[in-house]
Amino acid sequence: ALAKAQLASARAPTGMLGRFGRRADNMGGMMGLAGLTGGFFTGRKILNEAREASKAENKFRALVDSVTDEQMTRLKNDIKSQMTITGESYGSLMDAAADAAQIVGNADLARTVMQTASSLARIDTAGKDTQFFAESIAAVVGPDGTMADVAKIGDWLAKQQKMGAATAGGTIESYKHPIGLAKSLGADMGQLFTAIGLLKNFAPAIKDASMGAYATHGLRMFGVPNAGMQKALDEAGLDRKMFRNKKGD
Repeated sequence: ALAKAQLASARAPTGMLGRFGRRADNMGGMMGLAGLTGGFFTGRKILNEAREASKAENKFRALVDSVTDEQMTRLKNDIKSQMTITGESYGSLMDAAADAAQIVGNADLARTVMQTASSLARIDTAGKDTQFFAESIAAVVGPDGTMADVAKIGDWLAKQQKMGAATAGGTIESYKHPIGLAKSLGADMGQLFTAIGLLKNFAPAIKDASMGAYATHGLRMFGVPNAGMQKALDEAGLDRKMFRNKKGD
């Protein structure tokens, strides 16, 4: 009995060492609890992201007629690639592609719009997001647009960021106002983007919507002027032919 008591006494931590041991046990328990809690919230986050991704994919399929599995695979792969560049979520990029698809009605064109929109949102200093650019670019190119058209718009808008006060987001926001008239008159999209950017640099306080209204007025004046506009042009000594090319555009 005495030997057993001595052995138990030798095994039991005493004094400062014992307290440290108990604290370590408590800390280990707390760290284990924190790990479980963190794992729980991480699991919920992953589950929510998966649900959002599935919801966005279903939305895309519903908005595009006859989308093939091959097209969806290309879209998913491009989204994953874009995620590594911009850090955006899968669901948000798929949503942007769906918003574009609703306008252009073409899966591959919507995929190109999404990529361009995400890249522009990354450099835009006006704070416009990918969804804004996706909807705006899709509205500009329309159902008859091509991937080449989307690429040109991306290049033109990226250049606006180098023009001082002009921004990619502000320029396309302004351009959405005269787009119908510009197409009917055969106006060059790139030149109009440049003109809007130059005007923004000249008068940076003008809001994007107002800039769009001015662009519409200018196109109407030089394209289909009313009597008052024609009188103003004549008094200024301006000829509408000065602003048209040999084809009359």
